[in-house]
Amino acid sequence: MSDRGTEKLREEVNPVFNTAKACLQVMAELGDTDAGVLMEKMDIQSGMSAPAGEGMTPEMREFVFQKLRPGFNIMIDARFSAANRLILESGFSRTVDLPCGYTSRGIRFSREDIRYFGMDLPAVIDSVAPAVRELIGVNERISYHAVDATNYTSLVRALTGGKKRVGGEASAGPTVTPKKAC
Repeated sequence: MSDRGTEKLREEVNPVFNTAKACLQVMAELGDTDAGVLMEKMDIQSGMSAPAGEGMTPEMREFVFQKLRPGFNIMIDARFSAANRLILESGFSRTVDLPCGYTSRGIRFSREDIRYFGMDLPAVIDSVAPAVRELIGVNERISYHAVDATNYTSLVRALTGGKKRVGGEASAGPTVTPKKAC
């Protein structure tokens, strides 16, 4: 199957795929330059994408953009911008972003010397990880992992690189340590 065919299939069967795109678009519109660069690298177009806008009348589309979109923008701004500020001000040296979607958070945190673990479904990770790597190169402070959020072993493997066993003290994974205490 071609890359475009794979992307079309993901859009049809995975609503998370479109949600990740929409969040990235909103962050770029709100002035996050890293989101704009990532959006361009991933070849994500601005505006409502099919199939999300498919079958909408002009009136419905206007309602979405005039009435619903401002509230959605506020929610996305709070989810990402406010959370980013909180993480930066907390002094923590690591953060886990689950589900990470297509956010540019890892790019930003790599400049702030924060270890970033981006975790999501394979469809999202398969797209965002290579795009971020192309933008900033290999960076030890960022890692992306396809995980099953309902499976403890999947999460432990992502956080430890598969080096710790599940069960007992060894399964606790990395601790979140404030930078000032390191």
